[in-house]
Amino acid sequence: MLESTAKSADNRAPANAGLAAFEVAVAQQRVFEENLRQAVERRKQEIAEAERLAAEARARQDARRTNSDPEIDAAVAKAVQKIEKSGADSSSSTPSTETPPSSAPNRGEALDIRV
Repeated sequence: MLESTAKSADNRAPANAGLAAFEVAVAQQRVFEENLRQAVERRKQEIAEAERLAAEARARQDARRTNSDPEIDAAVAKAVQKIEKSGADSSSSTPSTETPPSSAPNRGEALDIRV
């Protein structure tokens, strides 16, 4: 009688171990899915925050452009025209010289390398 009791306990042990392992795996899966859901939500919030900050920065930059001093803009425009005019005068008085083509191949050209 003792033998039959020992055998029945041995037969139940692997089934219970398998069931316990399955229950642990299910619990781990639930925890993983919850952590994944939280991570995805945090990432979405981070992206939304970054987009909001970028939009605010663009709005501030646009506001600075529209609120800039017109006198400064006119002075800058005059300075640019003066530089362009002096650059045009100097380029017309000296003929432009082209640089000779280099012996190195241009991008996209084949290069023959032998080893």
